[in-house]
Amino acid sequence: MSRESERITVVELHKTGMRTADIVRTTGFKQRTVYKIVRRYKETGGTSDRPRSGRPTTATTPENINKVRCRIRRNPEVSMNKMATDLGISRERVQHIARRKLGLRSYKVARIHFLNDAMKAERIDSNHDMVAMTVPPRGAAGNCLLSRAELNTDN
Repeated sequence: MSRESERITVVELHKTGMRTADIVRTTGFKQRTVYKIVRRYKETGGTSDRPRSGRPTTATTPENINKVRCRIRRNPEVSMNKMATDLGISRERVQHIARRKLGLRSYKVARIHFLNDAMKAERIDSNHDMVAMTVPPRGAAGNCLLSRAELNTDN
């Protein structure tokens, strides 16, 4: 239950003529909280929050959020620095908008090496050479420690 809906509940119970002690028992709020909600309702005529103090947002306006969203959709590979310079917003604010407001994650595109047909053929040849060096030829005992007779334990 949100704070706004809690306040509305207390005010509605108060409007029906319910005593404060009964409201406290019904809702489970502290007596002081119920008194404050009722007093604020009588003073202001509503239950909404009072305006908060603080600096207003200037960079994370809906207009700037939309600009960043459109830029990223148009060209997702553009850097945050370049986008910030073009839009006239700080890089930190562009990153904040992309991450927190749009739910995106920035990443760096990794360049990987692709093999062409000639490189693939060369790798296959070198792999065949490596296998030939490590596997003994047929019929040769190589580095075996046991003979065929010793391995055959069925007899």
